[in-house]
Formats: sequence, structure tokens, C-alpha cells
Amino acid sequence: MILSLFAATPPAGGWEIVGQVGVLKMVYVEPARVKDTKFLAKIVDDMIVRFGTQRPMQIDFFDDREQTPATRPYAASQKRHQRAKFNFNPANGLRRFVWVDYAPVDPNEPAKLKLSETEEMLPSP
Repeated sequence: MILSLFAATPPAGGWEIVGQVGVLKMVYVEPARVKDTKFLAKIVDDMIVRFGTQRPMQIDFFDDREQTPATRPYAASQKRHQRAKFNFNPANGLRRFVWVDYAPVDPNEPAKLKLSETEEMLPSP
């Protein structure tokens, strides 16, 4: 019972790091805030402060805590909940944010998904 109560509790601050594989960080963001670019920019800045500016980093943002992966590769069900990603590379100054959408390629094969990305500038927090 305690576990189910814990799982239903929203993360402090509206987001949490769920997984990490190398430079990739998988982050859950509450659904009500996952489209808020100012909020996502604050998360990005916090992550850069936390993990440093010496190494590249990718942050993948998800809107469902249960479907936020902790490892790679992502399952099709997890990909459907990825909403955005941010790439940072100090070697070349890259700071790129994109909205992510995975759509089925064929309705008869729902596990085959096509990725589309829409780039947007994150505001300064």
C-alpha cells in the first residue's frame, strides 16, 4: 500500500530524473508542465549545473512517469510518451531543443514508429 501511495505522489518540483545511460538523461515532467518551455528551460539549466559543462548531454523529456524509461532502447510504448529532447555539446556550442512526436508508420504494426522533430528555442529562465 505504501508503494502505491508513493508512486501516485508527484515529484517535488514537477519533474525527476528517472534514468541515465552515459550522456543520456531520461526525465519525467508532469503532464501539465511538459509543454511549458520556460519550465523545461529551468530543468535544462538545472541539469547543466548539476552535471557540468565539460561533457555532452542529452535530456529526453517524458509525460508519463510509468512510461519514462530508465534504460535504452526505448520500447514503442515509452516512445509514445516522449515529448521533447535537448542536446548540449560544449565542444561545438550546441544547445538544441526539439519537440518530439512518434507516430505509427503502419496502423497494422503499432510498434513501428516514425520520429518527427520540431526545433524551437528555449527561453532563458
